[in-house]
Order: sequence, then structure tokens, then C-alpha cells
Amino acid sequence: MQMGQCMQPPRTWLLEAYHLSHLPEVGRQRVMAERQRLGDRDFVVVLFTSLGTIDSELARMQAVLITSGFIALLMSAMLAYWLARHALAPIDRLRRETDAISAERLDERLSTSNPHDELGLLTRTINAMIARLERFAALRLMRPTSCARL
Repeated sequence: MQMGQCMQPPRTWLLEAYHLSHLPEVGRQRVMAERQRLGDRDFVVVLFTSLGTIDSELARMQAVLITSGFIALLMSAMLAYWLARHALAPIDRLRRETDAISAERLDERLSTSNPHDELGLLTRTINAMIARLERFAALRLMRPTSCARL
């Protein structure tokens, strides 16, 4: 190389356009580099802009998404609980009515709103069982007891 001649920067010194980098002193930066020719000389023009505002906006958006996801999950759980309670209410009513029938009240029967669905069929089966128990209890009362042995 002769004296006074400008040294051309190697191509590896050029940064790709819109390349993200991290500068330890300044933080995250967006870098844009462009090779420019001015007269007979080549220059590399490098522009930096901070990503601090973008990073803070992304952090806020992440917090909003996490919070809203948690709220949506909580509301979904509450809705699922309410739907399950609502769907199981007829079974709970049937359980309470069945529990109220005792040996002294075998003449009572369970009520049903729709005798043709699964709960109606179950209610009909339980009512038939109560009728059999009632007949059995009536037969036991009518039979004479065997002689008591001392």
C-alpha cells in the first residue's frame, strides 16, 4: 500500500441493514449501516436508535397478556363450576328426595320433570324399588311371627 492511499474497510466490517445488536454501554440498539461513496472515497454510515421504548412497551404488553390470561382462566373456572352445578342440580334434588324416604314413609314417590330422559328412567327405577320395599314391608307385617323360643 502506498503512502496517502486510503485503506478500504474489509467487507466484513459492514453491518447488515436493520441488524439488532447489544451495546454494553447504551443497551439494546437497532443498527442500520450503509456504504456510501463520497467522491472517490467510500464511507460506512452507521445509524443507531435505542430499543428502550420498544422494550418497555413489550414488557407492558406481556404484563397485560399475563394478567388478562389469568383473569380469563379464573372466569372460565367459575363458569365451568356454575355450569356443572346447574347441570347436576336435578341429580342433587333426586338425591335429597330419595334421602327423605324412610321405612315409615314408603308410600312416598319421587317426582320427575321428564320421565323419558335418563333421570326420568332412574326416578322410575327408584320408585319401583320403593314400591317393592313397601310391598315387602306390608307382607312382613301381615305374617304371623314364629313362636318365640326362650
